Amino acid sequence: MADDPKTTNSQTNDTVAAEDTSLLDGGKGAKNEDGSLIDGASKEADVAKQAEEKRLMDAKPEDLSPEDKTKREALVKAKADADKVKSDKAKAETTPEKYEFKLPEGITLDQVTLDKVSPVFKEIGLSNEKAQKMVDAYIGIQKAQTESQETAFNKFVEDSKNETIEALGANYKQEMAFAAKVKERYLSKETMEKLNASGLANDKDLISDLIKIGRDISEDKLVEGKRGEVKPKSPADVIYK
Repeated sequence: MADDPKTTNSQTNDTVAAEDTSLLDGGKGAKNEDGSLIDGASKEADVAKQAEEKRLMDAKPEDLSPEDKTKREALVKAKADADKVKSDKAKAETTPEKYEFKLPEGITLDQVTLDKVSPVFKEIGLSNEKAQKMVDAYIGIQKAQTESQETAFNKFVEDSKNETIEALGANYKQEMAFAAKVKERYLSKETMEKLNASGLANDKDLISDLIKIGRDISEDKLVEGKRGEVKPKSPADVIYK
């Protein structure tokens, strides 16, 4: 007798439905409202664990075996650690009386600025931890600005140097020798530090002026018969005149 097509299709559909109902993927396609077997097993394990922990904590010490005492000590320590973490978190979220910040090495904060922003931190209810994040962000911004300013200054110095060399021409080293003579004879260490700090040590106009002065002091000039000059007398003039 041939199989009833309706019966065959029904069996096929049941097989597909069973394949779609995997235990590992959470009972997909199943109508069990309690979820998969794995979910149920996990819940039962949690209940059993809680019951065991309650038994260990409620029992009298003398009623516990050495193994149970070890488990109980571990539970007590775990609870203490959890309470400490919770306490530290609550403390960190509390607005402090005075903010204390950790700063990177070599970084200082202006006390005047801190005195101005601290009341604002308190007003908006920032904890020390959150205020620290604000300070860290501020330091990051300041660092970026400083690096940008240093880059711009270095470019200014380099551009000034190239401009001066170009203006002096191919013999710029010989020309700079005159400026160096003025520096060595007249400019103090403090003056040079200020020129370097300002970036003017490479300035074209300043270098040109120093070169002119250097040329002047390098020329040997013999000046005779200056008005008002008294020439020393020779021994003969002193004796015979």
